[in-house]
Amino acid sequence: MVSPLRSAAQDGKLTGIDPGAVSALLDALMAEEWVVFAKPRLEHTASLIGHLARYTHRIALSNARILGRDGDRVHLRPVVSRPRYSPPWLAEWTFSLLLGAYHQVRKDRAPGLSGVTAKDHAENLMENLEDLHQRLKSQTYVASKIKRVWIDKDGGLLRLIGKWLNAGVVEGDVISYSDKGTPQGGVISPVMANIYLHEVLDGWFVNEVKPRMKGYCFIVRFADDFIIGCQYDEDARRIMEVLPKRFDRYGLSIHPEKTKLIAFGRPVFGKTTGKEEATFDFLDFTHYWARSRKGNWVIKRKTASKKVKKAIVSMRTWCQNNRHKPLWWQHRILSSQLRRHLQYFAVRCNMRAMEAVLHYVTRGWKYWLSRRSHKSAIPWEAFRKFLEAYPLPTPRIVHNV
Repeated sequence: MVSPLRSAAQDGKLTGIDPGAVSALLDALMAEEWVVFAKPRLEHTASLIGHLARYTHRIALSNARILGRDGDRVHLRPVVSRPRYSPPWLAEWTFSLLLGAYHQVRKDRAPGLSGVTAKDHAENLMENLEDLHQRLKSQTYVASKIKRVWIDKDGGLLRLIGKWLNAGVVEGDVISYSDKGTPQGGVISPVMANIYLHEVLDGWFVNEVKPRMKGYCFIVRFADDFIIGCQYDEDARRIMEVLPKRFDRYGLSIHPEKTKLIAFGRPVFGKTTGKEEATFDFLDFTHYWARSRKGNWVIKRKTASKKVKKAIVSMRTWCQNNRHKPLWWQHRILSSQLRRHLQYFAVRCNMRAMEAVLHYVTRGWKYWLSRRSHKSAIPWEAFRKFLEAYPLPTPRIVHNV
């Protein structure tokens, strides 16, 4: 690199630079001891690259490794590997770990591919452990292969599913049993939906429906609730026509009132609000079009009105039925119910609905605490001090969707 640079300066190829100054600078640079990088022209290139590979976080060799320079060749000091120091107690301690692990292993397990049982290994236990210890120390240990044996467990799973399906439903003091479907609210319902609809709906939509559509389409499913989005109206109507036939083929049916076809496209140019546009409810959220802070059309979500009403009525009823319980117990249970609601619906643009639930639940708690006795109602000023000692969860945005 230095020679071509010196030649270029002497030939006048470096415009605007004095050739004498360049030559003097290069002479001064060559007089210094420099850190050497790996280059094909260096002597013993393989050794140099091998050394650099050991210190990938370093970019050069230290001057202590350089023995001398002969023109453009560099003589390097050989790297001497030094054995690592191990304290005398380390080998004894690691061997004791192997011995303790052996005593913790169950001795009734089936032998592996080697056929050696725990009884066979125990005949020369100390010698076998010492051999294993040496192989681990020298890094020559290779784990033995594992034999896979498939055990049929479908029978137990089917019996467990049968117990869930035959579980009764308690309504008041009446127990009823259904001969169709899963019990309403049972834990088996979402499990069976995921297992069954993965074949009936998910795989069918991806492998057969999606390739036949003219535009973009997608599916979003949670347990037995799902929505299908299509770019073109024609594709949506085709899916809507064939979907009941697909479910009927597997003995399933679609709820006629909850299944509908709606136009949920971006509002036309010129509209300032999306109040006249269609909306739909999915997973207790109402999805609607609205303007963002920058003025762009975006899909926003808020708690469905019926879910807001249901949450308020449910928690106010709980306050009525438990108004004579200790205050600390009421606060703990009511906070848990309110927190569960707020954390689920804590999405962007849904603050107003969450604040409404908190507002009416707080008023309901005050109302029923005031009726613990024949005395007058609790003043708001006293109730605010009470809330300082027993604060209720406040809404905040948790999910960025």
